[in-house]
Amino acid sequence: DGYVYNIKHAEKYIEKGSKEVWDALDEVIEGKYVLLNRAPTLHRLSIQAFKPVLIEGKAIQLHPLSCSAFNADFDGDQMAVHLPITEKAQAEARELMIPSKNILSPASAEPIIAASQDMILGSYYITVVDPKGVGTGKVFGNKEEVIVAYEAGAIGIRSFIKVRLNGELVETTYGRLLFNEIVPEGLGFINETLNKGAIKKLLSRCFEDLGSEVTAQFVDDIKNFGYKYSTISGISISKDDMIVPSDKQELLNEASEKVKYIQKQWWAGFMTEDEKYNQSIKIWAQVKNVIEGKMKELFHYDNHIFNLIDSGARGNWGNVTQLCGMKGLVASTTGKTIELPIKSTLKEGFSTLEYFIATHGGRKGKSDTALKTAQSGYLTRRLVDSSQNIIVKEDDCGTIYFKTIVRGEKTGNFEEKFEDRIYSHTLANDVVSADGKVLLKKGDVIDTQALNILNANGINSVDIRSVLTCETEGGVCKKCYGLDLGANRDVEIGCPVGVIAAQSIGEPGTQLTMRTFHSGGVAKEGGDMAQGLTRVEELFEARSPKVVAEISD
Repeated sequence: DGYVYNIKHAEKYIEKGSKEVWDALDEVIEGKYVLLNRAPTLHRLSIQAFKPVLIEGKAIQLHPLSCSAFNADFDGDQMAVHLPITEKAQAEARELMIPSKNILSPASAEPIIAASQDMILGSYYITVVDPKGVGTGKVFGNKEEVIVAYEAGAIGIRSFIKVRLNGELVETTYGRLLFNEIVPEGLGFINETLNKGAIKKLLSRCFEDLGSEVTAQFVDDIKNFGYKYSTISGISISKDDMIVPSDKQELLNEASEKVKYIQKQWWAGFMTEDEKYNQSIKIWAQVKNVIEGKMKELFHYDNHIFNLIDSGARGNWGNVTQLCGMKGLVASTTGKTIELPIKSTLKEGFSTLEYFIATHGGRKGKSDTALKTAQSGYLTRRLVDSSQNIIVKEDDCGTIYFKTIVRGEKTGNFEEKFEDRIYSHTLANDVVSADGKVLLKKGDVIDTQALNILNANGINSVDIRSVLTCETEGGVCKKCYGLDLGANRDVEIGCPVGVIAAQSIGEPGTQLTMRTFHSGGVAKEGGDMAQGLTRVEELFEARSPKVVAEISD
C-alpha cells in the first residue's frame, strides 16, 4: 500500500518491527506453504510442508501428530523453516509434502502419523472395562437412555452394560459408545479396548478402506478425544504404585549362594575365569527375570503404572523392573557386562557401591549416543551412495526367476512373519488351494485382501517376484518391486527405490543407539543394541568376521 519507497527502506522498516510489517506478512503468507526440517534428516519424512499460522512468541508450534515422523519432542528441539518461492515449488509442497499425503511410512507401510502418549492413554482409559464399575450388567434400549443413566450417576463410564444398537443387543461400555461417535462411517462399531496396537490397526484399516483424507481427519479426532479423556482420567503415578515383590530378598539370597559356590569352584581351580564370569552373569540374569515375572503379577488394571504400560502410552516392563524389581547387571563402556549386579531398586535407593557400579551404565549410554549416532549416520550415507542409482525403469522385465517364501522359515537367527515377507510383492505363479482351485493369479499384488485369502486357505508357501531376481538393466521393474509402501499403490516409474531402501535401514539404526542411553546402560540378554549396529554394518560391508572360527575336525 506504499508505506516505503524502496527495498532498502523496507528492510529498515522490518528491523524496526513496525505494526504494518505484520499486516503485510499476513497478506503475503495467505495460501503459502513452508517446509519444516528437523536435523538429523534420516529419511524422507524429516522434511514436510505445512501451512503456517502467525503467532506471538519466538517458538515454532508443531502439530503433535507430526512429531513421530520428525522424531521431534518438545524439550528444546530446533527446526529449520524454508519458504519455497516459485509457484512450481509451492505446488510441489502442496501436492506431495503435506503430512495428510504422507500418512504411511515408506519403510513399513504402517501409519507414521499415529496417536501417541496422552492420546493413547485417553482412548485406552475410556474403552477399557472396569469389572467393579457402577451399574455393571444393566440393560438399555438405546444410546439416549445410556447418556441419561450416566449423567444421573447410575452407571460408570467404563462399566459393562448391554444396549440395543441397530436392533441388536450389544455388550459394551458408555466410554466405547463415546469413542464410536468419532469413528468414520464404514469402519463399523468398534467394541474393544484400544491400546497403541489396536489404534494402529484401526488407522491402517481406515487408510485402506476410506483413503488418506478420512484417515487424517480420524487421527486428528482421536488426538482431541484422547487429550480430553486422559485429562478427565486424572492418571498420575506415585511411589505407592511401585510394588516390590515380598519374596525378592529370598530370591536374591538364593542367587548369592549359587554365585558363592561358583566362586569357590573357581578358587579351587575347577573352572576357568571365563566360565565363572559367564555362569555368574547367567544366574543374575535369571533371578532378574524371575523377580520381573513376580512383580508383573502384582500389577492390576487399577494400578496407574499398569495403565500406562498396558495402553502402550509410555514406558515398558524393563523400566518398572528397575523401579521396583532390581536394576540388575549393567554394561561398562567397553560393552562388557559387570559381574556385580545392582540388587536394589530405584525406589529403595542404591548403596554406595551400587551407585558407583550404576555410573558405568550411565557413562555407556552417554558415550554410545555420542559416538554411535555418527557411525549410524555415516552408514546411511554410504548406503545411499551405493544404491542411489537404482530406480524403477520399466513395467516388466519379463524374468522367469522368482523366490519361494515358506511359512515359518527362519532367515539366520531371525524369524520374520510370513505375511510381512510376502506383503506388497507380485505373485510369480498362481496360488492354488488343496482342492485345485485358483485362489490368486500370477501377476496379482499381495495386499491385505490377498493375505486374508492365503491365511483362510492355509497356504504355506508362495512364489513371488523379487528385486533380487529382476533383470532390468541399471534398475528394477514395477512387477519385481511391487507396491510403493508409503502410498499403498503400485510403484511409479522413476521412483528412487534405492534411496528409500537405504533410508529405511539407516533411520532405525540411529534410533537403536539412542535407546541404550534411555535404559541407563542396563545389560540385556541377547547383547547390546549398539553392537547390533556394528553387525548390520558388517553385513553391508561384506567384511571378514573379527573372530575367525577354528576349523573343526
